[in-house]
Amino acid sequence: MTADALDSLRGHEGVKRLLRAVQTTGRIPTGFLFHGHAGVGKRTAARLFLRRLVCDAGTGCGACRPCHMDLEVRHPDLIEVARVEGKTRLAIDQIRDLREWFSVTPFSADRRAAVIDDASTMTEEAQNALLKLLEEPPARGLIILVADDPGKLLETIQSRLQTVYFGPLGEEDLLALADPEGSLPSTQRSLVALWAGGSVERAGLLVNEGNLDEAIARSRALLDRRVGPFSFSQDLLGGRVKGRDPRQEVRELLEGSLNLLRAQLQARHQGGVPDVLLVEGLRAREDAVIEEAQGLLLEALGRLSGQATPRLLLEGVKIRLHRLLHGSRSHGNVPRAV
Repeated sequence: MTADALDSLRGHEGVKRLLRAVQTTGRIPTGFLFHGHAGVGKRTAARLFLRRLVCDAGTGCGACRPCHMDLEVRHPDLIEVARVEGKTRLAIDQIRDLREWFSVTPFSADRRAAVIDDASTMTEEAQNALLKLLEEPPARGLIILVADDPGKLLETIQSRLQTVYFGPLGEEDLLALADPEGSLPSTQRSLVALWAGGSVERAGLLVNEGNLDEAIARSRALLDRRVGPFSFSQDLLGGRVKGRDPRQEVRELLEGSLNLLRAQLQARHQGGVPDVLLVEGLRAREDAVIEEAQGLLLEALGRLSGQATPRLLLEGVKIRLHRLLHGSRSHGNVPRAV
């Protein structure tokens, strides 16, 4: 039986069925938008799907000449557009070059295909240039946008693409990729999977750097009544790791605190929650209060991508959580920051 490249993608069974069906019917759209949490396999899936499209056997067998060319990153009809090293945005010149690339007839495959990685980092000018390409798509072309935050893309771009959602990976698939050596103690495996939120990248950092306890403690500080809003800002945010993206760091703190709130509810109604996930002072709070706090965090996550100063958003969240969960009224009439 001919090998299928998509079999190497862990999890995402529904996505794999969809991509196989699209290829089988031959009704391949002008473009796809692969979106979901960071590190769950979106870019890998895009690359594997394109290999199937150029493969002689139609499966990405890895043995034919087109597959070998793709594996060596020199197939003339496949291209990947990514941020230039040291840059935080995808620039308009990169999209203009892509439009020029699509103007050339395919050399050996049935179509030319491109993956735009980190598509949500495109500048407004770059998005407008891409929109022109999508409005007048090449006759034999395919574009796959890979985006962690599709909300940053123009609605007119999204409307021209078939969206494919990549959910978080399950514990077994996640740990098989993040900890292939099985070095993680069994007592921490489920905890790492929970904290990583389905992201292989984040789980790998937790495994390799061994900072799970630190990550939990940082998110706990956002909920803990013993850590005041301003000491939190000074001690926690002031000590952030040099070189880390502050927006991603704030995202991890917010998502971590959501995990902790879910754990409080589980401990109350189902049990079986490790002590490290329990936050002092929350056991006595009503379910409705915990759920309101979850809504506050979800609201902040939704606003994060458009926040010019993530630190200010996080400070505002801390103040509101302090009041909601612990009844604090000691900081005056502080304006809503999120």
